[in-house]
Amino acid sequence: MPIASPRADAVVSKLIWIRQGSHKSRRDLLRIFRSATDADQTLIAQLSEGLKLKELLNQVLSEPDETG
Repeated sequence: MPIASPRADAVVSKLIWIRQGSHKSRRDLLRIFRSATDADQTLIAQLSEGLKLKELLNQVLSEPDETG
């Protein structure tokens, strides 16, 4: 599988870990996504949809950022 972008790949990896119960990955995903470019955010949304993780992505993105 080709690498889409380092940031997009990291977020998709975090989504997989979140699905398995990782709370730390939730915080990491929020930080990565919020610092991503618009193009990366679009790519992340597309990849998560293709992997049937879009609902989980939206859920995590709607959570408050605990890191301040």
